Amino acid sequence: MSPSWGLLNPSDAGILTDLKKTDFSIQVKSRCLLQPKAAEALIQVQKTFQITGEGLVMKSCYIPRAPYCTGGTVWVDLVNREEVSVLGQRAVQFQREMKRVGFEVLDSQRGKFTFQEAKNWPCLSVSLDQIP
Repeated sequence: MSPSWGLLNPSDAGILTDLKKTDFSIQVKSRCLLQPKAAEALIQVQKTFQITGEGLVMKSCYIPRAPYCTGGTVWVDLVNREEVSVLGQRAVQFQREMKRVGFEVLDSQRGKFTFQEAKNWPCLSVSLDQIP
């Protein structure tokens, strides 16, 4: 099911949470706004990989166009302590962990995932500069 288009008012963007303000250990390449459930799921994944000295790098989160418009789709990388990507070597474990917390694979080679519940979330069309 595709997301429905509906929340057009900038005040509706208040349902998004800034991942960097929620968990400082996750690296963010640009502002990463997500629905709270998706953010909490990513924090669980981060905690799992921190044990082995690895961590998430968020490349893209909410963008006011599909499929990122729901605040539940992410483009993410997994890096080691030297900040070198290990996503290719750890793809099976990474995908398993993402699925465990509620994400499904969109593009495994590039680290794109959608939170399963996001399929039912409305598509926000609020520009990033309108979100405090």
